[in-house]
Amino acid sequence: MFLDKPPLTAPLLVLNRSLHKDAVKAFKVIQRIMGDRDREKPIGVRVAPEPMPSATASNSSTTSLVTQKDPNSILEEERWMLSEGLAHGELRDEIYCQVVKQLSNNPNT
Repeated sequence: MFLDKPPLTAPLLVLNRSLHKDAVKAFKVIQRIMGDRDREKPIGVRVAPEPMPSATASNSSTTSLVTQKDPNSILEEERWMLSEGLAHGELRDEIYCQVVKQLSNNPNT
């Protein structure tokens, strides 16, 4: 798999310092969604666990780290990116700009 555009090391827009790491992770997720980044290496985003039926619910932590190599990890990364974009307007704008950047002149159809 070729990385035609290297991953970002900093946000494209001026962001609150606390969102810089999430902006870089979001670009990696965008590259994975588009097939421009290896899907065997999860980004390692934190996601909320799926609600469990009350009969089998356990006392687990409120978030888990997505690092497994299963097909659902990309879906969890997408959910993370969307929820972060909804929660932080600045990051939403950053994600939009990153999608435009990744689509622009990308030889990978």
